[in-house]
Amino acid sequence: MKLESISRALRRIVSNEPEFQHLTDKDDRDEIKTSTTHPDYGEYAYVRYTPGKPIEIIPTNSKTFRKRLERIEKMNAERLRIEKLREEDDKQLWFFKGLTRYNAEDKLKIRGCIEGSFLITTNPNQRKEYAFRLTLFYVSKTSSGIVRPKTIVWFNNERPHKYAIREVKQKFENLTSLVRYLIDNKIQIDGVTLVDIFQPGRWPEYMY
Repeated sequence: MKLESISRALRRIVSNEPEFQHLTDKDDRDEIKTSTTHPDYGEYAYVRYTPGKPIEIIPTNSKTFRKRLERIEKMNAERLRIEKLREEDDKQLWFFKGLTRYNAEDKLKIRGCIEGSFLITTNPNQRKEYAFRLTLFYVSKTSSGIVRPKTIVWFNNERPHKYAIREVKQKFENLTSLVRYLIDNKIQIDGVTLVDIFQPGRWPEYMY
């Protein structure tokens, strides 16, 4: 350990300073210049910049800084929560992206066209203004096993985005919670109760 590091450690123990190594500047000859110490010896600094006005440094031990830091931490926590909601949807075996109606029918028919079997897919024509973002395809209550579409309403102006279906009045934060509610409460869609046929191990791997 360098003498400089030992000296710094001793000063920190005696003065009870936070364990924080200040930044140092180097010139072209790699000569270390005098380090700059923040007035309140904090580990963070909040700089407020408004165009046309001088840069304002908010002391890290101030109430303004603590409020700003709390706000950032809440925003990060909410962002992580939303990411987990989206990740939960992506893991569902009944969730697909960009399937046409023909593709959706094929995936349900090769699994026997079981009444109430379903899948959800994003619309393959997202760029069209009239296209809905999400569709639930399900096998209707008929002897021929007709596959019917059901629009899932997407509230993209809310954060996190909400999803809803005509048969249920409430909104859901992700598709997984919507599907779980429909199945657990046996909510009927045009007389049909949804059945999850995409459970792991039910079909050969190539069918997923």
